[in-house]
Amino acid sequence: MIELLKDAERVRHSSRNFKEKIDIYHEAAEACRSLGKYDDAIKYFKLELQEAQSNDLREDILYCHRFTGECYFAKNEFSISEKHHLNFLSAAQEYADDERTEQAYTCLAHTYWVWLSYLQDDILHDPECDTFPREICKRSLDAAKNSLLMIEKLDYQ
Repeated sequence: MIELLKDAERVRHSSRNFKEKIDIYHEAAEACRSLGKYDDAIKYFKLELQEAQSNDLREDILYCHRFTGECYFAKNEFSISEKHHLNFLSAAQEYADDERTEQAYTCLAHTYWVWLSYLQDDILHDPECDTFPREICKRSLDAAKNSLLMIEKLDYQ
């Protein structure tokens, strides 16, 4: 792991081949994520995303948006997670990738649902705080419905 992180820092300031950089950043991000080092994983996913966007590598772009969102989700930073999952959704729709669009809706539905569970305590203690949780609940249901619609579309293809 230490060597992998050293490689990632070395390539960051080098003129190496972009694909090699992406592979190293990806490995470093995944290693950090698997160990629960989400801040480090986010750092490497963002570096990977920059390289992928510069070279229009769609699969890498989609992957980075999704898993950056998953890292923020694991940190219970739901609004930032939502932002990255919405970027994942937008990119998947832009690329007309139905499978990834469905995955993005599922990620959003899950994020919203867990976020809502964290807000339940606020609702129980302050009835005037229920507007935001109701909005999160609606977003979760909308995302889940859209996910199901995409699954049906994929089944018909």
